[in-house]
Amino acid sequence: MFIFPGQGSQYKGMGKDLVKKSKSAQEVYERASSVLGYDISELSFNDKHNEINLTKFTQPVLMTHQIACYEYFSELSDNDPNPMLLAGHSLGEYTALVISGSISSEGVWDELVRDGIDGYVVKTNDIQQTIERLNTLIENSSKTKIMGKNAAKYILENFSVEKEAAQIIQHIRDVQNI
Repeated sequence: MFIFPGQGSQYKGMGKDLVKKSKSAQEVYERASSVLGYDISELSFNDKHNEINLTKFTQPVLMTHQIACYEYFSELSDNDPNPMLLAGHSLGEYTALVISGSISSEGVWDELVRDGIDGYVVKTNDIQQTIERLNTLIENSSKTKIMGKNAAKYILENFSVEKEAAQIIQHIRDVQNI
C-alpha cells in the first residue's frame, strides 16, 4: 500500500537525497521542470526565496517528490513495486492517480501551473451512491480506479484496486448495516 500526503508535508531540501541516489528520481525532477517552466529541483532543494509554502509551488514540489519517491522504490524493488492499494490525501490523491496510470504526471503538472488543484474528482456524501459507483466500476473495468468521498467515518480517496474495492464495499456495508 502506498499513501501519499497532501500539503503541509513539504520542507526545504525534500528530494535532494533521492536525486543523488536515483537516476529515475532525477529524471522525474527534470520532466517536472520541463513541464512547469522552472527548476523544481532548485526550489525543492534550496528554496532561496522562501516560496515552498506558497500553494502554487507547494503542489508541484510535493507531487514531484512523491513520484520521485515511488520511482526510487521501484528501482529498489527491481521495477516491480506492485502496489495493491494506492491512496492519497488531498493533493496526494493526484499522485496516487498518476502512479496507478489513470492520469499522466505531465498532465497534472500542467494543471498545477495553470490552476492549482482543489477538491475531488468524484465527490459524494451518500454512502449508497458510493457503493453503487464502486460496484459499477468493478463490474465494468479490469483495473478499477476510484476517487471519492463517502459519508460517516470512512474516506475513500484514490484507489487502484480490484479485490480490495470489493472488500471495502463489504466492510462499508457491514459497518453501515446496508
